[in-house]
Amino acid sequence: GGSAISAVDSALWDITGKATGLSVSELLGGQIRDKIAVYATGLYYTEGEFPTRLLEEATGYVDAGFKGMKTKIGGLPMDEDIREQMVKKYGYRRAMIPAGTYAGQTEDVPSTAQHFVFFTHKDAPDDLVYAMTRLTFENRDDLVAAHSLFEALDPAVGPRDFPISLHPGAERYYREMGLLN
Repeated sequence: GGSAISAVDSALWDITGKATGLSVSELLGGQIRDKIAVYATGLYYTEGEFPTRLLEEATGYVDAGFKGMKTKIGGLPMDEDIREQMVKKYGYRRAMIPAGTYAGQTEDVPSTAQHFVFFTHKDAPDDLVYAMTRLTFENRDDLVAAHSLFEALDPAVGPRDFPISLHPGAERYYREMGLLN
């Protein structure tokens, strides 16, 4: 799911860079560091797998030289009060993790998910961000054909209940569509 979004996001930046003659770094405001830290992502677990297998996996990441790791919790139910807070305070949406998503997960599990979010540098040109926002929604059917995850891509959700400010270019699109006052 997320890899499809990442691929589309990368493709949009690549196309924009080729059209403008700018690198992605320049489109996002320019280079700000010479190096970045990387981390291992994995450590997926369900009830009953902790801690033996996770410790072995984490040790492998340390041995490979990683200084950070991200743990993914799979198949464990989220308390309803926490789920409600995530929706009301942090802009998440209610979601269900389908049975079979993780090894040993035999039932659907209530959870939360983030809405589709595209980030850009605050100084990215307004017209560029407007065009990218407009083209994303105008080509939604093509995105859905590429991956069913994009069925949740809804312009009416974009400007609503989000904890950070919209870029002026995106804001202009949502206003023109009558989705923002």
